[in-house]
Amino acid sequence: MTCFRFGGTEKGEGILPHDLKLYGYGFLPRIKTEEGSIEDDGVYFLPMLKSDYLPHSAKWDFLKKLIESPKIMKICCNAQLVLRDFYKIFGTYGVKPKNVFDPIIAAWMLNSDLESHTFIELIYHFTKKTQQATLADSNIHRFVEDMVDSLHLWDLLTENIVKFGLMDAYKLEMKVLPILSKMEVIGIGFDRDCLGKYKNTLQEKLEDIKSEATKLVGHPVLLTSPKQVATVIYDEMKLSVSGKATKNGQKSTAEEVLSQIDHPFPKLVIEYRQISKYLSTWIENTSLSAYSKEISYLPLRKQFQQPAQKEYYEDQIRIRAHWKQVGTGTGRLSCKEPNLQNLPKTTMMIEIGEGKSVDLTVRNAFVSREGYTLLGADYSQIEMRILGHMANDKYLLEFFANKGDIHSLIASRTLGKPIDQISPKERNHFKTIVYAVLYGMGPKTLSGILKISIQESSNFISKFLGKFPDVKKFIDYTVNKAKEASEVRTILGRRRVIDFSDVHRGERQALNSVIQGSAADIIKLAMISVEKKIAKTPALQNVRLLLQ
Repeated sequence: MTCFRFGGTEKGEGILPHDLKLYGYGFLPRIKTEEGSIEDDGVYFLPMLKSDYLPHSAKWDFLKKLIESPKIMKICCNAQLVLRDFYKIFGTYGVKPKNVFDPIIAAWMLNSDLESHTFIELIYHFTKKTQQATLADSNIHRFVEDMVDSLHLWDLLTENIVKFGLMDAYKLEMKVLPILSKMEVIGIGFDRDCLGKYKNTLQEKLEDIKSEATKLVGHPVLLTSPKQVATVIYDEMKLSVSGKATKNGQKSTAEEVLSQIDHPFPKLVIEYRQISKYLSTWIENTSLSAYSKEISYLPLRKQFQQPAQKEYYEDQIRIRAHWKQVGTGTGRLSCKEPNLQNLPKTTMMIEIGEGKSVDLTVRNAFVSREGYTLLGADYSQIEMRILGHMANDKYLLEFFANKGDIHSLIASRTLGKPIDQISPKERNHFKTIVYAVLYGMGPKTLSGILKISIQESSNFISKFLGKFPDVKKFIDYTVNKAKEASEVRTILGRRRVIDFSDVHRGERQALNSVIQGSAADIIKLAMISVEKKIAKTPALQNVRLLLQ
């Protein structure tokens, strides 16, 4: 089953997903003959642009019965996009897809580090069709070929999914897929005015900084230009910095260099850059992603004159990000347009006058509908708990069982000091050290983060591993097993192929993929459990999963 869309240009270039109209759906049924063999039963196309021989309501009734049938397996590339159409037409709980399988997700599970997981690239990679035959965009003129290719791809991938023991993990992913489709349709409430006020405040502050910089220098300077800033600092002001201040033969204006110079101008440059980045990344980009229901929810219904029960979120401006199931090598979900998983937690304090300041928090712009509440839930120290479980480290397991502050307890054991004598600095240092070990970070990188020498950094890592020997054994075992098998497995059996052509990179990926991938498994199980609870509980009929 495949859907075909078109936009304002032949190839859909520059067209946003909500601007694409639905051409129709293609089908290549497989049937079981009286002799018990499986045969293809021709290629069919259900046009959706015009209500010609069949009214749209009848077409959608047929599609709904098909997508909900537990007896019919639906093989569908980019199924997340297809299901999104159904949720827009019937409401997020007005249709219950069953037995939907996506070959693209199967390909990602077999090798998450492929350069691309697009349909065209996967056909070329797995079926070895000539590149010329696969370069053209998949569209209505190629739908028969696309249907055949999809089925061929599925046959090849499922054979390997079974071979590598990934079917259970794959079925888990297919339970997550419709949840992500719903999240994209629902989105999250957004207060444009909030970020509008923030934008004005930041732009005024940037102008104040530019004026102050001009007074200091004696002429205007483009504070975002490394070349102009370097000329002012090193040539005009003759300011010096301890240590190496050049990079690739150029005078450096990096923050770690400028922060060492005791002069107001470099401090203004740093402040200007930080505010500019905050403004462009979190204020302006996020605001551009906010659409009303008229853009991202209703066009499909308007195209097909299809009524549906109005959902509680339809009359609110919302941000509808794109959730990528195949976006990472570890199995974690990723988010873009905008990235709602990486919104800054911290508050930016902006001085707006003598003794006056204003606090800016991007997350304040995300709001619930009137009468509803946004509820956040998270696992505490999930990756540390997975480490304790997988390493079977008696000390970590004891620390978690006693429900103390895990990082202070680790610092206490490693340094041999009573926990009440552990300073906040020592606690934070060991928090960073433990995660550095988990993510395969070396002493050099860690020293830069902690602002200590490489030798001190190396000593801290050695002390930690010496006091937690089971963690060291687990790390060594994981890396050595990965080198033997060229792969690692998560707690639920998810596979990641590891390339050791770069030994350090391979070792880092091996450990990181087991820990982060297992965390991803557990969080996806939680999403499925929450969704089941919502569907089965009448009192929760208006509860929706919005973000992960």
